[in-house]
Amino acid sequence: TAYSRRELFPRLFGEENWEEASDIFSAHYAETHMEETHLLDGAYDLLLDLKDKYNVPFGVVSNKSSNFLRAEIEALGVNDMIDVIVGAGEAATDKPSPAPVLMAIEKLGLSSGKHIWYVGDSISDARAGMASGCTTIMIAKPDEAIALEKPEVYVASIPELRKLVFGEKSPSVAVTNVAKL
Repeated sequence: TAYSRRELFPRLFGEENWEEASDIFSAHYAETHMEETHLLDGAYDLLLDLKDKYNVPFGVVSNKSSNFLRAEIEALGVNDMIDVIVGAGEAATDKPSPAPVLMAIEKLGLSSGKHIWYVGDSISDARAGMASGCTTIMIAKPDEAIALEKPEVYVASIPELRKLVFGEKSPSVAVTNVAKL
């Protein structure tokens, strides 16, 4: 989606009801979110190799609330690889705003620029990555809506990303939505 819950729910449920709708959504999500949470094939090894070979710091930026995000990262077994986590509501605005991406970069003690790779799979990821000044890489099957955002790199899979990473200069940092990897 191109909108965060903070932006979408008031539009869908009205200013008076959106917070109640968000609470209902969160309660249901708490019961079910781990059922579909998994890493894509090759993602764990790619993250591990980037950490081991290049000592790449990783930040995770998501429109999920931090408590869900941290539980998923722990369950996925990548907690030790992640240096910074920025969930919904932590920055002044959520993705597609660049604010949470820039917050993650700042928490890593770095400055934004093309030397930082932002990897995502949605329109909000494309917009946030590009607006933050990072090299924006989309992992997704061809999607006209995302393609219209004109990310710098578009790959269909983790193996394609792996070829890109190890076939070219490696990033000095990667900020990603790891829960979708």
